[in-house]
Amino acid sequence: MDELDEATRTGWDVVAHGTVQSMNSYSDDAAAVAAGAPKLTWAPGVRRNVMTISITSLSGRAVSSDEPDDQ
Repeated sequence: MDELDEATRTGWDVVAHGTVQSMNSYSDDAAAVAAGAPKLTWAPGVRRNVMTISITSLSGRAVSSDEPDDQ
């Protein structure tokens, strides 16, 4: 699950397939990519690696819970 809205009990899920390449963290290209990258991460810690993904397929779906609310 990539995003979940507790209030509406809905969310979405995205899957990307492709080739991952590590960029040299000291290159100008890596600095440019990192400058435009979102700064929000799910896990704590320092991020020193820049990765690029050449996506060959991308899919997604909306998800929802059919279970009744307990309230």
